[in-house]
Amino acid sequence: MLMTRSRTTIAQRANEIYAIIANLGQGWHTRSDIARLMGKPHLTPFDVAALEALAENGRVIAEQHEIDSPIPVRWEYKIKEN
Repeated sequence: MLMTRSRTTIAQRANEIYAIIANLGQGWHTRSDIARLMGKPHLTPFDVAALEALAENGRVIAEQHEIDSPIPVRWEYKIKEN
């Protein structure tokens, strides 16, 4: 018998991440904050694509900040206020 595996779509993951950001409340939240609440050490490329989709659709605001660190960029997200 062939077993099919359910695959999460970008839209489904985006909705999961949106709910996490919304539960964090107002203010800016880093990718590390979001990953931690997802129970992950870091976001996967799929998670980042979902965050990008949320920003492109106007559901969240994304900002990139240059920092003095081995990883020279920090991304922050917040829910777009209506």
